[in-house]
Order: sequence, then C-alpha cells, then structure tokens
Amino acid sequence: MSLRIINWCKAGFGAEDLLHSLYRQAAYLYRSLETHLLGNHLLENARALVFVGAFFGEQGEAPQWLERGVEIYRDQTPEQVLEDGGHFERSPMYHALMLEGYVDVLNLLPEDHSDWGWLAETVRKMGDFLLSMTHPRNRISLFNDATRNVACPTGKLVAYARRVLDLQPERRSQFEETGYYIHNSDDVYLIIDGGPIGPDHLPAHAHADIFSYELSVGGDLFIVDTGVYEYEASDMRDYVRSTKAHNTVCVNGVDQAECWDSFRVARRYPPRSVSFTREGGQSHFEGHFDGYAQLIGDGIEHRRCIVADQNERCIVVEDTITGEGCHTVESRIHLHPDVQVERNRDHISLERGSHDICISAGDSTVRFENGWYCPEFGLRESNTVIVLGGDHPLPVHLRYSIRY
Repeated sequence: MSLRIINWCKAGFGAEDLLHSLYRQAAYLYRSLETHLLGNHLLENARALVFVGAFFGEQGEAPQWLERGVEIYRDQTPEQVLEDGGHFERSPMYHALMLEGYVDVLNLLPEDHSDWGWLAETVRKMGDFLLSMTHPRNRISLFNDATRNVACPTGKLVAYARRVLDLQPERRSQFEETGYYIHNSDDVYLIIDGGPIGPDHLPAHAHADIFSYELSVGGDLFIVDTGVYEYEASDMRDYVRSTKAHNTVCVNGVDQAECWDSFRVARRYPPRSVSFTREGGQSHFEGHFDGYAQLIGDGIEHRRCIVADQNERCIVVEDTITGEGCHTVESRIHLHPDVQVERNRDHISLERGSHDICISAGDSTVRFENGWYCPEFGLRESNTVIVLGGDHPLPVHLRYSIRY
C-alpha cells in the first residue's frame, strides 16, 4: 500500500484523493473477502480490515470493517492455528506472515478489548513455534512453500512481539499437530518433517516431503530443503515440490503426493505411527509412510528412524522399505551450495567454512547429482545432491551416519 501511495503522490494525487481511494478500496475488500481461497489469504484480508477500520475510526463503515476483521480472526484461529501454535498450512514463511498479522492486530486494539486475551495467547504459541523453526543465525526452515526474503526475520518479529506483549518466546523440541520435531544443542540444529503435507482442503503450499529434514552444524547450514523458486506453473515449480527435491526416500521416481499445476495436489497420504522422544542428549524420531502402497502398489511401505546423539556427535538415518517386487529406492541428501564435497573410500567429507562433517553410507551404492537450492523467490543456486540406493528387490535397508 505504501508504494501505491508514493506512486499516487508522484501522479499528483492530493491527500484527500488518497483518503477517498483508500476508503473505496476498503469498502470493496469488505464486500469481496477471499472466502474462496481461505487460509492465509483470509487472515490477510482480516488484518487489512482491522488496519483501515482503526485508521478511519468512527467514519462511515469503518467500525464495521474493524469488527469484521476481528471476527474473522476469532472464527479462523481455532482452525488455522493448531494447538501446538503452528499455522495449519505448515509453511514457516506463511506462519511468520500470519504471526506478524496477529501482533499487528494486538498493536492496534486497546488492551481492554474483549478479544485481547485469546489473541495474546495465540501470539505466545505462534512465537514459540516460529523461534523453534528457526536455524541459528536467524534463518527459518524452508519446508513446504517457504523462502527467506518475504516474511519478517524471526529476530525482528520476536522483538516486535516483545514490545507489544512483553513476552519472550521459548524453543521447544516437538510440535505434534503440525508434525515438526527438533534436535537442538550448542553446535547442531536438526529439524524433521513428520507431519501431513497440509490441511486436506487447502494443500496449495504443500510439498511431497514426508520425513525430510534440515541440518545446521556450528551455525552453518549443511543439509537443506530446496525452497521455492517461483509460483508460476513450470518445471522448477514441479521440481521444488517433488520428493526428489527433499531429504527423504523416493521409490521409482514417484512423488509421495501428486502435486500438479502451481497449487494443486491430487492423491496424498499422511504419515502414521510417528513418535519422537528426547532423553539424555539423545533424540529418537520414527515414522511410517504407506502412501506408496496406493501410489505404486506392491504393498510398499517406508519406515524412517533418525537418532541424534549429541554426546556421540552423531546422527544416524535408517530407512526400511518393505513390500514386493524390484523397485528403484533412492534416499537423497541435498547440500548447501557452499559445502565442499570430497568422496573418500569409506565416507564422504563435507566442509563449509571452519566446520566439517562426514557421511558414512555403509554398503549402500552412492552417486552424486546436481540439484537446485532456492532460498529466495527468483534465486536458484546449483548444489550437490548425494543419492543412496538404486534398483533392489524389496525389502531394502538403507543406513547412513552423519558425524560432526
């Protein structure tokens, strides 16, 4: 809106013209809410109504705009903000955008407003989630549709929430409703996606990334999610949403969910029997995915187990694929473009800056391929992808360890 006002001023519009135009646009929005899209679009409509309603005060329809904006937040919050504080579309970027909206609303409303209490509690939960989903050096995770050049950075958003509410978010290790699980210590940050791809009625920003993960060591990103290059339907849009673009297992080159066009998903299947425990410096994640039994057949099921031990400074990833017949089973590891890769006889050495890790894949066949890393819209950098596995009769067991 600020850019539009600047352009109007350059075109010779006066203050009265601007106010009339803003009022007309607000009136149009009030009557044309994006109820056909729902999700984050509707919450952004609500934020705009609260802003213009507060700005115009008692003039004309403004009180109705403010009331309608708050009403939308009241109605949508139980659905869109899950019990663990995560936004139901399961994108850290959209979560941050929605959290900023909630803080904005609290900033505009008087503290004695009847909706202040539950709004403040929502911000508290969402703040915990966002902080927990953020790597060292203030970088959000890139699961589903997420980049780092759209939403307010976590540090600034947390500081904003603190000024409005005087609260400090806390890091947590598991979010069962959204399905994210985190192993975090002084020198390693590991986050695992163990949840459904998104709400069944709104999978627009979903990726086929079940059991994928991201890893930072010593504050540096080593193993990354591909991110998002663009929203237009294209080969790149298809790639970033594909299972091959994530750090998980792909069977026969088939995606875990049938993503198509820019924002559509056909068949999709959630993981099951997901568990996460943390005790004595060790985190243990486990989950099952049987969607390939429907997508491919042959009763194919994938079980992933990830154990992170900060005392041993080691992360072990084990995948078991059961079923019948011979299939191409591949597990991918996407590396940050700045990671230097050296293959040795019995392990792969990875180095970035002053930090290094090594990956041991046992008897698994290992090859390398080129991938893309898209941490910002319109930006893509070539990166190295480690591929374990190949053509095998089922069952197949793949295992690799990451030492740091």
